[in-house]
Amino acid sequence: MVSCKRLLKSHRFKRFYDGLEKIYDFRMRGKVKHRLSDCLIVIILATMSGCNIFREFVAFAKRYENRFRKLHLLDNGVPSHDTLERVMHQIKNSDLEKTLMKMIARLIDYPEIVSLDGKYIRATRDSSKESTSACNIVTLYDVITKTPILSRKVAKDQNKKGGEQGAIEFLLKRYHRQHPRKKLIISIDGVGANRSITMLCKKLKYDFVINIKREEFDGLGGIIKDDFLAELQNENYSSRLVKKIIQNQKPKHGRLEKRKFYMIDDLSYIKDRYGKLWKGIKSIGMMRSEVLNVKKNKVTIQDRFFITSDVGIDTFSNVRRKHWNIEAFHYILDNSFKEDRCTLRKGLGAINLNLIRKFIYMIVQLSRKDKSFDESRSENRYLTPQELLYKILYVNSIKTVQ
Repeated sequence: MVSCKRLLKSHRFKRFYDGLEKIYDFRMRGKVKHRLSDCLIVIILATMSGCNIFREFVAFAKRYENRFRKLHLLDNGVPSHDTLERVMHQIKNSDLEKTLMKMIARLIDYPEIVSLDGKYIRATRDSSKESTSACNIVTLYDVITKTPILSRKVAKDQNKKGGEQGAIEFLLKRYHRQHPRKKLIISIDGVGANRSITMLCKKLKYDFVINIKREEFDGLGGIIKDDFLAELQNENYSSRLVKKIIQNQKPKHGRLEKRKFYMIDDLSYIKDRYGKLWKGIKSIGMMRSEVLNVKKNKVTIQDRFFITSDVGIDTFSNVRRKHWNIEAFHYILDNSFKEDRCTLRKGLGAINLNLIRKFIYMIVQLSRKDKSFDESRSENRYLTPQELLYKILYVNSIKTVQ
C-alpha cells in the first residue's frame, strides 16, 4: 500500500500537479466548483484503471472519493460527467500534450525510425450530416521503443490545410524545431506520397521510405512497377538490382511468410522524365510478400513499391518491417481503449482524450513485463488512486526493477 502522505510530499507529484495547474482554465472563476487539475487527474487515473467513457470516469471517482480527498483532491465532491466532458471540449490540446510529455520525456530516447499514419475515430462522424467526416488524428510514432511522440488533428476542411499531408508536414516541422540536430528515417504509407513531403524531408535532412501506388505521382508509380516486374522476369538480375530475403522459420497464426526486398539505385530513366519534380528520390524499392496458409496450402503474393532517399537495402527492409508497429498501436487504441466507440466530436474533446490514452499507453508499455498490453492494463483495474499515481510517477523505477 502506497502512503498518501508520502506521495503528497514527493517532488514528482508536485511537478505533475503543478504542470496540470498551468493549463489555461477557460471557465469563469466565480462559477467554478471543481478545479481543472482535479478533473484531469480523475480522467487520467480512471483511464489507466480501465474506464473508457465519462460515466465510468464518474463511477471510478465516486468509488474512491475518500481516497481522492486524502490526496487533497475533489474537495467539493465528484464532478458530473457533463463537467468532465465540457473540460475535455475546451482545454487546449497543445498545453495538455506539453504537460503529459514532460512526465514521460525523461524515459524516452531520441527516435531513429518513426512512422506517420492517420487514424479515424469512427464514432465521431455525425451520420445526420453527409458532409461531415470522422475525426482523423495523425501520429508520429517511434517504431523501435513503441511510443507515440506527437499528434495532430486533421482539419475538418481537409482541402483547406492539405488534410493528412498537411498534418504530416506540421509534425515534421514541429519535431525539427524541438530537436534540430537529430536525424530521422521517416516511414509513411500512401498518404505521404506527395512532392511537398519529399522536398521537406530533403530540406530537414531526413531519410524517408514512402509507399507508392500505381495511380500516384502522375504515372511514376506505374513506371516503377513496370520496371521492377521487367527486371524480375529475367533469370539473371542486372547489376543495378539488389535483393534480400527474410523468411519466418516457424509458422505464426497458421501462416508462413517470406518477404523479398529489392532495390534499384540507378534512376537515370526517371530523372530524365521527372528530375525537376522529384529531386529527393535516390532509389526505389519493392517488397514482395509470399504468405503460405498452412491449413489450406495456398500461397498469396502481394507486391508493394516504395520511393526512398539514400538508404541501403538493409535499412529499407528494417524500416518496412518496423512500420507495422504503428498499425498494432492503432489496434490497441480500438480494442483496449475502445476509441472507435468514442462519440466525443465537439471542440477538442477527441484529440484531448486521444492524448490521454496515448499517455496511459506509454506508462503501461514502459512498466509491463512479458505480458500482453491488455493483461498489464487489467492489473490496474482494482488499484487505488494513490497506487495508480505511484505507477505513473515512478514508472522508471518499476522498469528498472523488472
